[in-house]
Order: sequence, then structure tokens, then C-alpha cells
Amino acid sequence: MSWGTYTHAPIFWEAKPYSIQDGKLFVPEENRGELMRDCGFIGHEGMKDSCQVIVYCQSYDAVAYERMGCEELLRKSTSPALLDLALQERRDYEHSQR
Repeated sequence: MSWGTYTHAPIFWEAKPYSIQDGKLFVPEENRGELMRDCGFIGHEGMKDSCQVIVYCQSYDAVAYERMGCEELLRKSTSPALLDLALQERRDYEHSQR
């Protein structure tokens, strides 16, 4: 069987360790530790801090939740992008260690 000269392999999407539910970012409990570690590999301090706060905000603590501005942060469309960035930087780091 031949795929032909111009046939490309399909793109496979990897499973995300978070989801968007009712327009709000949600990170399942079992993925929070992994994401928090991955945030540590972001070089840009502002983005690292934002990524850590996003993961932290998934564990509800009324006082901290209000103080950290979690409600607003978790609704921002940039939140998933920050987590994607954290995971990509983690993969790049692991690849460079080989």
C-alpha cells in the first residue's frame, strides 16, 4: 500500500491536563502537582508567577482566592496558553537533558 507522494500523516493532539468548563479554566486535582512543577521551568519570572497562581487557584481557599484575584485570572483566555507554555518548556528541558 502506498500513501502517495503528497500524503501527510495526520496530526495527533495530545491530551491536555486541564479543560475549559463553562468558560472557566479547570485543572483536575491529579494534574495540579505536575503543572506546578512544570511552572518552575518557565524562564520569564512574570509568566512563571502567573502559571503558579493559576494552578494554586484551583484549590479553593476563600481568603486566598479573593486576595489572589483567582476568579478573574481563571477566566482569562491567556490562562490555558500559560499552561501550554509551561508544558512545552518542560518538554524542551527534558529533551535538552538527553
